[in-house]
Amino acid sequence: MVRFAAGERSAIGFHDIPEHRNGAPAQSRSELGTPLSSGCIRQWVGDAKALWAFASVGTTVVVAD
Repeated sequence: MVRFAAGERSAIGFHDIPEHRNGAPAQSRSELGTPLSSGCIRQWVGDAKALWAFASVGTTVVVAD
């Protein structure tokens, strides 16, 4: 799993979709954007990599509905 998270006070991060032990994704691509985690922002692998390349550590991120 691609994980891009940094911080001292929070476990919230941006990462790709986690996989179950059998290798199956924990959610489908069509479910991205729905509340299925404990607060992390889940992304498709390519999107997670693009965000990491775009935003340096410390970049303010605003998540809005």
